[in-house]
Amino acid sequence: MNTINNAVLNNLFSVCPEIKLLNIRLLGPHDTMLYNMPRFWALNIYDYDAEVILDGNAFQVRRGYICLMPPGTTRRFKLKELSLHRVAHFRLPGASGNTKYPPIIFDSGTKREYFISRFDQTVRNHATFQNKARSFFWTLLWELTELRTAENFPQLDIVHPELERAVMLIEKNLSAPLKIEDIVKTSGLSHNQLIRLFQQRFKCSIIGYVRSRRATLAENLLRNTNMRIKEIAAEIDMPDLQRFNKFIREFFNCSPRQLRKHQ
Repeated sequence: MNTINNAVLNNLFSVCPEIKLLNIRLLGPHDTMLYNMPRFWALNIYDYDAEVILDGNAFQVRRGYICLMPPGTTRRFKLKELSLHRVAHFRLPGASGNTKYPPIIFDSGTKREYFISRFDQTVRNHATFQNKARSFFWTLLWELTELRTAENFPQLDIVHPELERAVMLIEKNLSAPLKIEDIVKTSGLSHNQLIRLFQQRFKCSIIGYVRSRRATLAENLLRNTNMRIKEIAAEIDMPDLQRFNKFIREFFNCSPRQLRKHQ
């Protein structure tokens, strides 16, 4: 599959998208869809196996695959089983509709559950908090870019599936209270065994990893969205603004407002 290079992606996603549709639909194994939207991009996050035909070219997608389709791409889906179909249609303000980009299909691998969780969170907010949903979706696009560049996303070695399970629980719950005992239970290891794996892989404790990932998420939202600071604080389970301010200073040596100005 042809791909868009990272410089082009960075330029495309320098603006917050205008969302036309965010949807999760239940489709049967005999359902087919054929459509072409000349002004809107489409994002699909697959949690099923299917055949996707893009501009006449057939591709087999599996669970965890993500497809980013530029405007004007003729799309046809052939499902093989009862499936939840996750799709977003969006427009990038200022982007030229005359430029033809190739579609991107790639495997999110161990990040599958994280991206599904973030997409579903965006859908839940879209009906009543549209600006918040736009910010979530814009951040999701950036994280997909980061996954492709492997710069700011934790890369897991599939040598330790127990570590993978623990990290996926953390990634899915950055906005919610997390207890160490729940992370340990999910991994299937003892507390000491899991601590050793975190030290070996990430050079930090379990708590240190959670704090680091929440700091990264907060930085991303502060620099790249117009969400209010108290909303961002809540997104990392830190609604106390004084505590959030202290947390940001600890990681970035400046206040949340200063970090936002330095974008």
